[in-house]
Amino acid sequence: MKKFLFFISTLFAPLCALGFNTCPKIDKIPKDLELFKADDFIVPKTAIGSAKKEIKIDAKNIAVIVEAKHKTSIFTVLSSYTGKFPYLCNDIGGLTDGQSAIFEFPYNSKPIFITLISPPGSSFNIKYFTSGKEWTPTSENIIPRLVHLPVNVMIFDEAPLAFNAIEHIQAAEKIWLSAGIKLVMNIRKFNSLETENILGKKKTIETHLGCVQRFDEPGYAQRKKLMTLKKTPETIGIFFAKNLTQSQAEKEFNQVYMSKTLGSKDIGRTLAHEIGHLLLGEGHPNGKAPARPCTIPEIIEKVSVKWTSGLMEPGDISNSTSISEDDSKIARLAARKLPGATWW
Repeated sequence: MKKFLFFISTLFAPLCALGFNTCPKIDKIPKDLELFKADDFIVPKTAIGSAKKEIKIDAKNIAVIVEAKHKTSIFTVLSSYTGKFPYLCNDIGGLTDGQSAIFEFPYNSKPIFITLISPPGSSFNIKYFTSGKEWTPTSENIIPRLVHLPVNVMIFDEAPLAFNAIEHIQAAEKIWLSAGIKLVMNIRKFNSLETENILGKKKTIETHLGCVQRFDEPGYAQRKKLMTLKKTPETIGIFFAKNLTQSQAEKEFNQVYMSKTLGSKDIGRTLAHEIGHLLLGEGHPNGKAPARPCTIPEIIEKVSVKWTSGLMEPGDISNSTSISEDDSKIARLAARKLPGATWW
């Protein structure tokens, strides 16, 4: 999905100084939206006081674009939605002639009512859009443009990367946002005693062998225990801790274990790469990977990996953070199905 160009109006600085947020502007209509209705909202110059216009956004009317038709038009936005819109100003904003603000509906939400309040002399064109598809919260295979995905992060005492874990997290967030996935990190830190109670006296995540052996290994019991620290077992979990092996991801638990990177220049790339294994799958481009997650002791056949992104190349041969359009779609579809995800 091509990125939309947004810019913030600076013509209403006095309002910003009062603590209000200006509305983001859109200068391109998303190509996957179809116009099905349009009307005008005109407030006569002779009007006494401001006028109101109520807009409903729901699963059928999925987006509204408000375009200013008068150079002095401003409006206040009152919304019934308390979550995080990707492109919504919750307070006040200013639009100059020809500028537009977009309001989009998160598909697993209740209908949203937005009230525009505008002063005399204002003029707006309001366009109502649909996706042109049958997109409901139960539509399994529709790929959203943007996903907000909750992630649980645990930083254990004596973790090698504890000192700059936040830097790795923020850099990984930026990488995945470029693919349309906003990682909403819930971070928790553990002191020495807490870490010992969870991981044992060595404060280390033990080795975890192949699928046939792993269920009898100490590391397997550890991983099951770590699952209980997450909001739900299916929620993505990231654990910064000492690890007897390299940093790795395990789809069976939807967990990442961060212990090592490839040096000081690798800030966020290894973490983003491991998250990619949870959203895309095991294996690296042009290689092979197990055909399915290991849930019972068995030898699993390997198949060719489908993803091609530079981010998913092994870190010892590439430092790329690029995510292809096709891989982005696969990842967004996987992300929207995880617990707590909100999508547009």
